[in-house]
Amino acid sequence: MGPHIIVLKEFLASLEDMVDGMGSGILTDFGLMYVAARLGAEWSLVVSHLGLKQAEIEQIQLDNPYKTINQTSIALQKWRDRQKERADSTLLKQLFDALDETDYKSLWDEIEEKNKKGDFIPLADSGLMYVAKNLGANWSLVVNRLGLKQAEIDQIQLDNPYNIENQIRIALQRWRDRQEDRVDITLLKQLFDALDQCSRTDLRDEIQEKYNIADGDLQGNLFPF
Repeated sequence: MGPHIIVLKEFLASLEDMVDGMGSGILTDFGLMYVAARLGAEWSLVVSHLGLKQAEIEQIQLDNPYKTINQTSIALQKWRDRQKERADSTLLKQLFDALDETDYKSLWDEIEEKNKKGDFIPLADSGLMYVAKNLGANWSLVVNRLGLKQAEIDQIQLDNPYNIENQIRIALQRWRDRQEDRVDITLLKQLFDALDQCSRTDLRDEIQEKYNIADGDLQGNLFPF
């Protein structure tokens, strides 16, 4: 058994402690965007290893001319969405096998490191905890903008006295969990809009920097270029 296979098995085993209701970080839209941005011109080799047909790859290119990263991200999402019944660990093994077969070992290592840090999932519990720690005393204004009623906010405060971070985390998780049918980008845009409206553009900027999210990532096209 080669050393890279041992590393992969160890990594996949560790994922059980990291996967939550939002799914594995690498397999979220933001995780796949990150992969897409780093694959480069040879992306078609990787998605071909993942099962996409050449005719399908060519159609994606025709539909998204001059947008290599957008082409790559769309192709990766198609691969992921066709296998919704499979476990995250199975999809991750497919992805890492494809990267290994196409000489993207350095990208493999980079993705592994970022996934360990939780840097792919701004809306996971760990990501919302980061927001909670930095939101401050006026947090109720933000979650009110996100749709929570004042009575619900008051109840959260009563149930968690003297623990502002916990109050914020619970409120943000409720907002997120009520919108399970919405994609990550839509939810993140809601959060950013609420922060902007409450004069917390500084926190918005921090989140974007932490998770490598450009303004263009939140538009209709995943990438503006």
